[in-house]
Amino acid sequence: MKKICTVLAVLFFIFPFILGCSMPTVKQKIAYLTFDDGPNERYTEKILDILDEENVKATFFLIGDMVKRYPNETRQIYNRGHAIGLHSQSHDFATLYSSKSTFIKDLETCEKTFKSVIPNFETNLYRFPGGSDMATTEIKNYVSSLGYRYYDWNCDCADSIIDTTTPSRLMKEFKKSYAKQDRLIILLHDLRSIKKVNNHLFVKDIIEFLKKENYIFKKI
Repeated sequence: MKKICTVLAVLFFIFPFILGCSMPTVKQKIAYLTFDDGPNERYTEKILDILDEENVKATFFLIGDMVKRYPNETRQIYNRGHAIGLHSQSHDFATLYSSKSTFIKDLETCEKTFKSVIPNFETNLYRFPGGSDMATTEIKNYVSSLGYRYYDWNCDCADSIIDTTTPSRLMKEFKKSYAKQDRLIILLHDLRSIKKVNNHLFVKDIIEFLKKENYIFKKI
């Protein structure tokens, strides 16, 4: 009887594979942490330290003017193994989106700025300031024609909107936005505003929360 049960158990396990099927799998939940508008001397290194402590890689969409101002912080992001994408040279909506020609000039300047700080730097990542809805179809097609892939977000904790706040309030906003989606592209900001003095601590709260919810973290 024991042998019969063993045989049945083995057949139960291998039968789906004999038919060319696979056993049901649990869908993996993935979170992509993305940081806009950096780098800066006040918070970038603190955010990087938290990511190192949690063994998480993230994606930083950097502004060219900030890269030029803070080259050491830019190189730290790169050397610590995080992904870097372009986020325009100036982040000036009025100028950037005024015409295709001004956008092209901004993008070319941004590329040169990054290369001046990290000579072997290459990326195909771009995030439109304010999101891709800000850009015309012509501009978006141009960006794609250069081989860039542009990314928006589906989760926003409003850390750049709420002026005076705390990590706990940001966590409340985040939980409303994340809505248990299986694939999260989370918008965060690497800002140096004095009113957001504790926002970098919120990064750790997000990571710990999502780990408990069985998310894994990836860079784009």
